[in-house]
Amino acid sequence: MSSVRQQVLLQTLATRQNAEKLLASLLRAQAECDQQLQKEQRSDAMKSVTGASSLDRAIASTRRMIEQLDRSVEQVAKDLPCDDAPAATESAGIDDVPSNYNLRVVVATARAAAR
Repeated sequence: MSSVRQQVLLQTLATRQNAEKLLASLLRAQAECDQQLQKEQRSDAMKSVTGASSLDRAIASTRRMIEQLDRSVEQVAKDLPCDDAPAATESAGIDDVPSNYNLRVVVATARAAAR
């Protein structure tokens, strides 16, 4: 049973990492769009009408998704006994994390990086 939880947890961490990359990409796109609109002395029509651009909404949605993933990871990690916590490895879809780190350290690192 715990191996299923471990797999779910590793997949959730990988999804969270992808969401962080998506958020960074959206923030870059927003900066580029804002710069281009300013250069052309135009305004964002969607933002003028609704108060938020489509990129603003996508960024907010991605941030909410990351927060939900954080909550899910914390809940599953809480339910795992400390000695059952899997080592995060590249083969599990988590890169940039040394294989000897405990899962709780991975979660804490992911949260700190998001701030």
